[in-house]
Amino acid sequence: MNPQLDDEHAINIKNLKNLFKPYSVRKGSFARAEDVKSSKVASVLIALQWVAGDWHVLLTKRAEHLSRSGGEICFPGGIQDKEDCGNAVTTAYREAEEEIGLTEKNAEFIAQLPWIRTRFNIVIYPIVAVLKGQWTPSPSEDEVAELFTAPLSLFLSSTSYTAFRMNNFHFHSFIYDDKNVFGITAWLCVITAHFVITLRLTITIAYSKPNA
Repeated sequence: MNPQLDDEHAINIKNLKNLFKPYSVRKGSFARAEDVKSSKVASVLIALQWVAGDWHVLLTKRAEHLSRSGGEICFPGGIQDKEDCGNAVTTAYREAEEEIGLTEKNAEFIAQLPWIRTRFNIVIYPIVAVLKGQWTPSPSEDEVAELFTAPLSLFLSSTSYTAFRMNNFHFHSFIYDDKNVFGITAWLCVITAHFVITLRLTITIAYSKPNA
């Protein structure tokens, strides 16, 4: 183990927790679908990694054969199961383990952000975590075609940014290594990048009060 790297990691963790704290809601809180008038509730894991002096975010490309969002770029995550006992963090880690072999031992919890609603009327709970040490991915061939990281700075740059409208929705889109990160995934990457890089949130998070 490298003590200097361990100290740097500990400082990064502390700084991130302080940075996200004003906007973090109660850990694990999970509204019922009927309470928020959504069809389903889900969680995604926004896993961050410190790489050569820059923060990266872990993303997956969904398997092409999947009926919903096949081939699209997304975070590890999925729909709440009964076994999750209504806990948003549990859902995020369970799905991450099923999809890419990532567990809470490999990724330290940082914050649970307020929920957002997708165009499919699914309420999503973003769970932020930081990868700890070395980790060997084991992606599920049934669900994941590719696993990669992208620098958060990408999502604050106009160089690779475009936008488009579809079905009355406005979509952010970023191209990275021929991959199109768009929609809710891109929006959450932008929010996370503002937290981590500019040290302040410049996009309003709706639907939930801080520390609710």
